[in-house]
Amino acid sequence: MEENKHMLDTPANEAENIRPDAETVDGAKKRAPAFIYALLAAVMGYLFVRWTFGPALGIGAFVFTCLFLLYAVSYRAVHGKGLKQFTPADIVGMLVIFLLGGVQLVSDNAGIKFVCYYVEIHAALYWLLHFFGNREAQTLDGDVFLDSIKAVWVMPFGSFGKLFGTLFSVGKENGKRSAVGYVVIGLLLAMIPTMVVLMLLTIGDSLFEGFVDYVLSNLTEDIFDYALRILLAVPVSMYIFGAFWSGGEQRFPQVFNREAKERTVQNCRFLHPVISCTAALPVIALYVIYVVLHIGYYFSAFQNIVPEGYSTAVFARQGFFELCIVACINLGIIAAGTIFTKRREDGQKTCAWRTVVVVMAVMTLALSASAVSKMLLYIRLFGLTIKRTVTMWIMLFLILTFIYIIIRQFTSRFRVWSWTIATGLVMLFMLGYANADALVAQYNINAWKQGKLEELDVQAIGELSDAVTPSLLALAEEGNKQIAREAKDILYRRSLDEKNAWCYENLTSIISHEKIVAFEKALAESGQQDKMHLKIELISHIQEEIAELQYAYYRRGECIASGGVMCAD
Repeated sequence: MEENKHMLDTPANEAENIRPDAETVDGAKKRAPAFIYALLAAVMGYLFVRWTFGPALGIGAFVFTCLFLLYAVSYRAVHGKGLKQFTPADIVGMLVIFLLGGVQLVSDNAGIKFVCYYVEIHAALYWLLHFFGNREAQTLDGDVFLDSIKAVWVMPFGSFGKLFGTLFSVGKENGKRSAVGYVVIGLLLAMIPTMVVLMLLTIGDSLFEGFVDYVLSNLTEDIFDYALRILLAVPVSMYIFGAFWSGGEQRFPQVFNREAKERTVQNCRFLHPVISCTAALPVIALYVIYVVLHIGYYFSAFQNIVPEGYSTAVFARQGFFELCIVACINLGIIAAGTIFTKRREDGQKTCAWRTVVVVMAVMTLALSASAVSKMLLYIRLFGLTIKRTVTMWIMLFLILTFIYIIIRQFTSRFRVWSWTIATGLVMLFMLGYANADALVAQYNINAWKQGKLEELDVQAIGELSDAVTPSLLALAEEGNKQIAREAKDILYRRSLDEKNAWCYENLTSIISHEKIVAFEKALAESGQQDKMHLKIELISHIQEEIAELQYAYYRRGECIASGGVMCAD
């Protein structure tokens, strides 16, 4: 009996002894890929800071977008639900992110690139939420706001510290951390006392202070540059890896799930429809009175008629931005009323509130049409600028949004959010890839040649980005000597500008620089570089020498004041 009992107990004991080893092996296999992706996240955090925190967004930002997509696909293959379940929504999301990043590659307008990159970051985080199967909703309607909060704030910050936990757990066995983790922690702890000792030694010894000044005079800029980038890259890396870790592990399923969203929506709908409609009626009444009183004034812009007592410039400009603000306020009123107003038992909005929304949207469209007509008149009189182009873009987007809102009141199947977001992305792509600065310059040049503009502001064209270089080259060959001279001076000044690092350049700026260099070389070879160009070059050269001299005397004064003789001359 004892032998049989021993024989029966042996496999169990062996199993108990083997299981921890097997789990250890499996855990080590899981930790190894996690360490690799954590390390890659740290590299991506540094690249994000290096390529986006600089003088301009450019090729580096586009390369980072491609790396981000490759990282996401690879991470899902290893830590997520695999690559076999790719859906059309996954591919569309990747395409949107890629195209938004592509704007950094082709556009040279800083403002447009910044907006595209800002939208891209939010789109990428929202796409990650869907890509790893953490978004319950199948459409963008209704849940897009709460899902965006979860994608941007909950998922990344919920696993914010997981990066260091993963990096330091390589080789972790039986509760012991690896030597790598201890080394990093030790170096971090040594930073403060090392800096204190360095400061005390520098203050207490003039020779050591001279040595430190000599070293820092050659390395200060690079050291502090790299140190600042690494310092900023730490939280960025933690944020990136936190978003991927939470997505791959499908953490926080209870945050903003279907039940929580329904409770949130129901709790928000506390206003009685009568209250909402009554609150909107005074605003609607004001719009009706306003339009009736000014119908002959504000809508005269459709016929290019200037009311008596107003100059053309004042009439075209007056009231435009106020009307834009009114349109945004109306959008906020409609959104707030829709969110906070109670619904019928079947979940649909009441007929009274739908009527209020339609009337307010129609009145907003009338005011927006007047604002657009006034801006078109202003453009015909004084030409096109980037600010006017962007303003028209915003107004057209608002007009389409209000049209979608009107359609929604008549059919509940119409997805307002989906259409609005899709329209905004398409319009953003058009603005980013259309080379807006070049279009502005070409429009003004054509209008001037056709006699629609009395004069051409070449200096205003020169203040635009490198996208206007072809237009400036064409003006340099213009028969009007004054126009040609101004264009040549602008091109020559641009030829003296220093190029940024490759990651901050874009295709437009690179091609522009090559064209300007070729143009200036041709002028020099033909002997057409006039005295103005030589004067510009002389002034630029003198300014550089003065700056170098000032810095040299500043460093010499510092060395003498500190009592050191090293590098005093």
